Amino acid sequence: MKPNELKKIRTGMGARQQDLAKVLGIPIRTYQNWEQPEESREHRRIPVEVADRVRSLAELKADQGGTGFPIDLIWLQIPLRQAELEALKRKAIFEDKNLSTLIRKVILEMI
Repeated sequence: MKPNELKKIRTGMGARQQDLAKVLGIPIRTYQNWEQPEESREHRRIPVEVADRVRSLAELKADQGGTGFPIDLIWLQIPLRQAELEALKRKAIFEDKNLSTLIRKVILEMI
């Protein structure tokens, strides 16, 4: 994922950099470095797993119809492996359910 893609997704969700940093459980400076232009000295490569997580956040945010951020998504700080997330996406489609609801259910079962 390119820095401008990351920024576009974030702004599309109506989130600030500190919002996504908090939800991802990373320092704000780390997040800011990911959005720096690639030719910038401060730029840091965006890890693939983080890019996937941000895309999932955007999908979940879209599913929620524009409710507040990040309070309604703070539970996503609990990590799910990519394979688990993909299985839940397939289940949501198959059962015609909301992905966000299924993820919350799995996380509540973990606690």
